[in-house]
Amino acid sequence: MGAIIKLLLTVVIVIIFFFLAYVVTRVVAGGNFLGVRGKNIRILEKLPLSRDSSILLLRAVDKVLVVGVTPSGMTTLRELAPDAVELEEPPATPQDFATVFKIALRDSVPRGRVRERVSKWLHVEKDEEHDKHL
Repeated sequence: MGAIIKLLLTVVIVIIFFFLAYVVTRVVAGGNFLGVRGKNIRILEKLPLSRDSSILLLRAVDKVLVVGVTPSGMTTLRELAPDAVELEEPPATPQDFATVFKIALRDSVPRGRVRERVSKWLHVEKDEEHDKHL
């Protein structure tokens, strides 16, 4: 009887773990990590220059700013007119966990039999254009 209780407890813990992983992934993929989401400020692009520095293109209310980010702080490099920048709207709905996982797995598994078997198992369509660049 004790073994059955231990087994059920283990199954419950595993289910809770997967549920929490799913919830955290949904929050991160949705851009709402720990509730941080700006109503009037949005990062449009980020270009890493080194490990600790990058350039951001962001929209603040009705302005578009180019900002340099370093460990010592942030500096506004330039202000652009909103109509001078092609603003690409983010996708209306965030991707689900399964799609994000399939893409990450497809891009991380080495080429060859393992990759083909995993792709077949996950029903990932073969991306000819992506394979050319690898």
